[in-house]
Amino acid sequence: MATFRLTNTKEQAKASLEQARLELQDVLIGQGYPLDNPSGVPEEILTLARTKSGYDQALAKYELAVYEEENATLTAPFDGVVANLFTKQHNKASASEIFCTIIDPNSMEANFTVLESELPLIKQGDKVEIIPFSMPENKTDGYITEINPVIQENGIVQVKASVRNNGKLFEGMNIRVSVQRMLPNQLVVPKEAVVLRSGKQVVFTLVNQKAYWNYAQSHLENSSSYTITEGLKEGDIIITSGNINLAHETPVQIIEN
Repeated sequence: MATFRLTNTKEQAKASLEQARLELQDVLIGQGYPLDNPSGVPEEILTLARTKSGYDQALAKYELAVYEEENATLTAPFDGVVANLFTKQHNKASASEIFCTIIDPNSMEANFTVLESELPLIKQGDKVEIIPFSMPENKTDGYITEINPVIQENGIVQVKASVRNNGKLFEGMNIRVSVQRMLPNQLVVPKEAVVLRSGKQVVFTLVNQKAYWNYAQSHLENSSSYTITEGLKEGDIIITSGNINLAHETPVQIIEN
């Protein structure tokens, strides 16, 4: 019904426009201007004729009718899968409610948060790793596309990333996001190498078959490693297992698997 009404309105507007065009020609002929040379009509005469014939008003109505008919059909900007479509065919759609959701299965978007203190460490274009909690083996990657410049309550910042779908990601999944960024000239140790003693970070190094206690200061971290700014130097051999109960200068035996 709505499509017929729009088409009928356009056809009526088109007929009115043709009628106004004929009346415009009659007005120009009455003024002594031949129709075979419209460019020779003075601008002020042409404006008066268009107003008198109602041509401009008819043209505006026709253009509006064409616009309304063309925009009566919703067209997605990309190919995808329709989700959350609750409106039935021939029902009148509400202009204030979401009609449906179009999901591009090949390129999805991940929404996650970072702390205010972590904001200087990320930027648009940084690579991210996406791991679904329900299927950790189906990890994929992407890159940051948007960082909300407004910090929300509790120092939380909203971040968006474009994610390459491996065919096993679904809209609304709970995921773990790891932001990956290359930082040069960093001393990195596994998290297993760092133990706490009296509330301080300690890393044991191996020197002459003995464990030596080193107070260390970590800076950045990811899921598996720390960067160390104080307490170690390049070339140190660190102990990563069996270090929970070690003491300073404890003899250490290396067991090769």
